Amino acid sequence: MEATERYESRTYLRRSQSRQELSLHDQFGIVLRRAVDLNVPLDITLADLDYMLDNRLHHYKGLYVDDGLKGDDLERPAFAEMCRELQSNEKIRRVFCVRRDRMARPQDIELYEMAIWEMRVAMLGIDIVYSDRIVSAADVGRDMFSQFITSTVEYKGAGDFLVQHAERVITAQQRLAREGWWTGGKPLYGFARYEFPPNGGPPLKLERGMGTRSAGYHVKVLPDRDDPVRYVALLAMIAWWRQGLGFGAIAPRLNKLGVPSPDAGYTRTEKGVAHALSGQWQVNTVKNILLNPLIAGVQIYGRRSEGRLRRASRSGPRQLNASERSVRGGGKKRRAKLKINAAEDRVQRDGDFEPLIPYEEWVTLVERSKRRGATQEGRQRPKNVGRYALGKRVYDQTDGCGYPLYGRMRDGKPEYMCGRYMKSRRTECNSNSVDGEQLTRFTLATLREQVNKIGGREALRQRIEELARGETEQAVDPNQLARTALEAKATDLRLKLDQAARNIMEIENPSLIKALEKRYSEDERELAATVAEIAKLPPPAERLATDIDSEVEAALVLFDEIERLAEMPMANEAINAMLERIDLRIGLYFEDAMKGKRPVRKVARGIIALGDFPLPVPPYGEPRVLPTAALDAGLQRRLAAELEAAGQLGAIAHAIESGGCCCDDHGHPHHVSEVAARCRDDVPVDVADPPAHGDGRESRPTGTVPEGIVPSRAQLELAAAGLEPATPGL
Repeated sequence: MEATERYESRTYLRRSQSRQELSLHDQFGIVLRRAVDLNVPLDITLADLDYMLDNRLHHYKGLYVDDGLKGDDLERPAFAEMCRELQSNEKIRRVFCVRRDRMARPQDIELYEMAIWEMRVAMLGIDIVYSDRIVSAADVGRDMFSQFITSTVEYKGAGDFLVQHAERVITAQQRLAREGWWTGGKPLYGFARYEFPPNGGPPLKLERGMGTRSAGYHVKVLPDRDDPVRYVALLAMIAWWRQGLGFGAIAPRLNKLGVPSPDAGYTRTEKGVAHALSGQWQVNTVKNILLNPLIAGVQIYGRRSEGRLRRASRSGPRQLNASERSVRGGGKKRRAKLKINAAEDRVQRDGDFEPLIPYEEWVTLVERSKRRGATQEGRQRPKNVGRYALGKRVYDQTDGCGYPLYGRMRDGKPEYMCGRYMKSRRTECNSNSVDGEQLTRFTLATLREQVNKIGGREALRQRIEELARGETEQAVDPNQLARTALEAKATDLRLKLDQAARNIMEIENPSLIKALEKRYSEDERELAATVAEIAKLPPPAERLATDIDSEVEAALVLFDEIERLAEMPMANEAINAMLERIDLRIGLYFEDAMKGKRPVRKVARGIIALGDFPLPVPPYGEPRVLPTAALDAGLQRRLAAELEAAGQLGAIAHAIESGGCCCDDHGHPHHVSEVAARCRDDVPVDVADPPAHGDGRESRPTGTVPEGIVPSRAQLELAAAGLEPATPGL
């Protein structure tokens, strides 16, 4: 049997964090220069790397990238996928990587595993090309023992670097904590970071995302009296807590006042979907703030340990014991088990500011809250996705909600209920729910009906063959996805610039104008960079003819799977996997109804979207509270009124009046800011103030589609069969 000629190359890149000195683009440049030296052509470009990073891909063309993953995890997605391809693809001749420490930083027995892995890859006839050496089959065959020792020693050095770095970080953080400095992370709500120079000069407030200027500068966390909304809101939370209100009562009160949550205006990725945060307070957010001893003037370092290599103890860095190590397997990212440290292993110190609540009173309130929540301690939402065939596939479209419907068991049967309603403890949205089994049967029947309308399996085969032959005869742009994404990004940036220009002309507040101008400049730079990336894309090239029969058979597998699963509506895991392949999503609209004499919520209508076609309301809806709400004078007056009602306004009047961030000995002069003066103003909220709930969405009747949303082709085709009010069984 004739051996397959090896001629293809693969490239592996890895960085553990975005601030790493050797960036992914730097690594890519080193690989390209190494390939040129060896006269080896590579079919990948910097545009391919940017496309992967923008779309969070691990593998694209001949490029494998693990971004933001530590080297001691040998189950990194891109690395694991590359290893599988090296075993199965007989056309691969070379693997490029900058250094062994980019390939892995193994620990303990794993360093021998990596050395053996190199030997096995080389024996397959694949060269591992580093910037300073090549591990080839000839070298391994000539002296395998020497090659194994060399690999083991270098991998041990790469792994030891992580251990030494962990020990240095823990030692430095413990020293800084004992001296009263902040050791990193976001400050508590109502507090801010202040950078102190080594010469004793005035401190500088560090905004979110800012780092220290240079060596010798250290950071302290102090109450942020420069931000009257956050600071006064924190005082209001403490006052309500003292009055006996629980965390579940404080969160809706803050939402009613329109106070933005700590991360309002930022984005978060949940289950692979990036969305803007709503700005609404959740119960756990309030709980985490009030249970933090910093509000009582006590700063604690090392309350819990989660390090993978070393952890803090009273005597310094220590090794992990057997009970703290996680068991690898299941393709999950390697993690060490989190542990709450004993009190003697923590560093505790009084803060350099006046406590917002006496420490003894804070301890009493914490114990009271623990007694109240004892029955719910340790409970978690069940995550058995196998129970729910439509898990992560159903979204509430009512009134622009956009939240996924979470699966739960009710009377032994699956049910889907609005996630926003559940997470807010029934304070937001409505009790919108649908029977899980009926919705699954309806979805499968709809899919089956649509494919059968085409004319069955043979008609579908003919249609797919026509499309496949047409594609092979046409010029295809291999960078079409990247080009489309960049053009859409450029269009969006141009629209944002036009809107920002109109806003600047209409707004009179100088601080808002300055912020908008800064944002306008950033968007202009981003637009120029995007246009430059589009210009770098290579022109479209002709696509080679492919095996039409194999493509057709692969496409028909999905048809057969739909037919099979339509007869098995209880095969939840298989159904979920099949729906994920076609990226099916269901949007439901609910309305009020009567069941006998009892008011209920029922499905009014719905829509099914496939592939790239969006639902009318994006996942998690639109942000309902904007960051600029912090400048709302009416909000400040409402907070002041709440504090006065709680009997706390007089106690903090001097703090609000000062407008400073800390005591005089920190170098901040006392002054009365315009915002602080408005905050003290005892004026009732008038009609001109924004709504108390802070909801930025327009009001729309239940079940209507937002203006400007164009129905997708799939939505139009399925409208007749998709979840209309007269649909049987719903």
